[in-house]
This record gives sequence, C-alpha cells and structure tokens, in this order.
Amino acid sequence: EECEKAVTGLGVRVRSPNEFVSILSGGERQAISIGRAMHFKVKLLIFDKPLMVLSVRETREVLRQVEKARESGFQLFLSLTMFIMFILLRKDL
Repeated sequence: EECEKAVTGLGVRVRSPNEFVSILSGGERQAISIGRAMHFKVKLLIFDKPLMVLSVRETREVLRQVEKARESGFQLFLSLTMFIMFILLRKDL
C-alpha cells in the first residue's frame, strides 16, 4: 500500500507497483529513482546527465520530478550537456 502511494505521487503510469522496473521507459525509470530518493529522504541528489536518450515527454516528466525535489528542500547536483543547459535557460520555453 505504501509503495502504491509513492508510485502514484510520482506521476509515473505503471500498471502495478509489483511491475519490474526493466519494462519501464528511461524516463519512468528516472522518475522512479528520484521518487525513491525522496521517499528515503536522502540529503543530496546527484544527477549525471539525467536527460540523455529520453523523449521530449520523458524529459518534461524528469524535469518536473527534479523541480519537485528542489521545492521539497533536497540539495541537487546536476551534470548536463551544454545543449540541455541552453534549452533550460531560454526564457521563452
């Protein structure tokens, strides 16, 4: 039951909390990892190019999770490519 609540709060669509992570997409796996770290209240989240090889939808979802973690008071360290940094810094997005 606790697992179901945690997964639901992530915004990741999984059929069952017993589903193997290996069948999830890259973005869903990233969101699960972020959610797991938030659930266990780690002090620092380190992301090494978390958006590589993700679709646009998955990228948006992972960025939403990163923002949620930041707003919850977690310390973040992100390693991003210059292209992704340029996109994130654009004002008109």
